[in-house]
Amino acid sequence: MNKICFLSLSVFGQIKYFSQVDSSGIEVNSIIKEHTTTSFFDGGLGEAEFDVFDPNKEMLEACIFFTINRLRIEKKRDALRFNPILQQMTRTYTEYYSSSRFSSNIKNRLRLTKIFKNIPRYLYLDFKLYNGYVNNLYAVDYDKGGYYFLRSGPLGKLNLYRGNKRGYEDAIEANEEPDEIGFVTYNEFAERLLFKWLRGKSAESLKSRSYDYLAVSIQLDKRTMYGKKVPRVKAVYMLGGHRNKLILDGLK
Repeated sequence: MNKICFLSLSVFGQIKYFSQVDSSGIEVNSIIKEHTTTSFFDGGLGEAEFDVFDPNKEMLEACIFFTINRLRIEKKRDALRFNPILQQMTRTYTEYYSSSRFSSNIKNRLRLTKIFKNIPRYLYLDFKLYNGYVNNLYAVDYDKGGYYFLRSGPLGKLNLYRGNKRGYEDAIEANEEPDEIGFVTYNEFAERLLFKWLRGKSAESLKSRSYDYLAVSIQLDKRTMYGKKVPRVKAVYMLGGHRNKLILDGLK
């Protein structure tokens, strides 16, 4: 009985997800539209600071898009193209699912796989091969370890410092700069995210010759944006391609 209830809830959740996917309302990312991978990085656009309190979402997603394509070009693969329906699917995914659904684990992987399996039932795409992965990572220059939150700090800053309160006070007393957790650039964030995606099976899909299309969506986790927490983001990418090209992955 419990299994039946769980299955019903799962199916209902997927139906509700697909009902919110509307490609007619999505605009093509203007940065992706106006640039190639080479021109984007040569122009230094991604060197701007990724301010989590005032993010440029279009820049962030474009930077991840081109960072993935730069990897593919280095591996002698064709650059992936933007697809508006995949883009709306990724956007809906980050908006519909909570941050717990973006941890890299088997359960979340199966959820995404079921969505790909059900695409033909709800959407029309002229390609039938799909793949994608999620991640949930820190949005700033932090990975792990203790930190101290300065309650009286200025607005517009994280006010987070590595170590503890005593270490912060000792640095101030010695007229030294405390070890502040700061922002990163858009390029740095994209590289950190790609590093995460290259550590597992997602690496195979990102380097595969079978895919032609790519969409990426990022959303800041609002629950981590205030107080003592370190800001995190929900991230997902989706790929589209053709099954008859799978044979190419066996070639060097």
